[in-house]
This record gives sequence, C-alpha cells and structure tokens, in this order.
Amino acid sequence: MSERGSFVTEYCYCDKCFEVAKKYLLGDEKYLCSRIVPSWQDGKFLPIIAGKVGGLYAGEERHWIERTLLEMSDELCHEFSVAVLPDDISQAGIISTHPGQRKEEGKFAEALINDWNERHRLTEEQDAADEAEDAEIRKELGL
Repeated sequence: MSERGSFVTEYCYCDKCFEVAKKYLLGDEKYLCSRIVPSWQDGKFLPIIAGKVGGLYAGEERHWIERTLLEMSDELCHEFSVAVLPDDISQAGIISTHPGQRKEEGKFAEALINDWNERHRLTEEQDAADEAEDAEIRKELGL
C-alpha cells in the first residue's frame, strides 16, 4: 500500500453541515478523490462522504484531514467527525471538530505568542541591564 489513506465522514444529520463537508471534502483529483455514499435506494445518497487522500509523507493524510476540519469549523453548526485509515496505521483514528474551533485555537495560540513575546521582551530588558552592569564593572576594573 502506498501513502494514501482512506477516510469516511460520520452520517451527517444536518443539511448545512453536510454542505460544508461537501465543499471541503469532495474531490476528483489525484490528491483528493471522494464521493457521496450511495443509498440502497436507486438514485438516492446518504449524507456520508468517503474517499482517499494521497500524501507525500507518512501521516500526511491525517494532517490534511486535521487542517481541513479546522478550516471547516468556521462554517459548521454541529460537531463533525471523520475516520481516517492512513498507510501508517499508528496515525489511524477519528478526528473531530466543533463550530468555532479554529477561532478558539487561534485565541489560544495568540495568547501563547503574546506570553512568549512578553517573556522575550523582559529577557531583552534584563539582558540590556546586565550588559550595562557588565560595562560598568569592566570600566571600574579598567578593562
């Protein structure tokens, strides 16, 4: 088996969420090839998408699904899950997202960045103070 993984969405009861899923998860290309699952009734379809994601590295299919679900979270009104069966079986599992998850994670990431920047700023201020103190000591010692 090559580094291409299969995926299948949950049965989607919400029409709006299924439209969002179709927008992001339906494709007919080498990298993304997927279909809406047909029903046992002629001409009808189930609100399930199944397909495969082609990747260049082991685990890429899972990473792609994670990123895609995160993007979808801005448009979803319900939690949404996808089962992924990648070439690397250790990456297999169910990945879920919920409405607004990207915004939440964005706020969390922004808080981490702001915290790091504040610590870095304080470190730079301390470094400048230390350098000034070192220069003063060198001056006193005649160095």
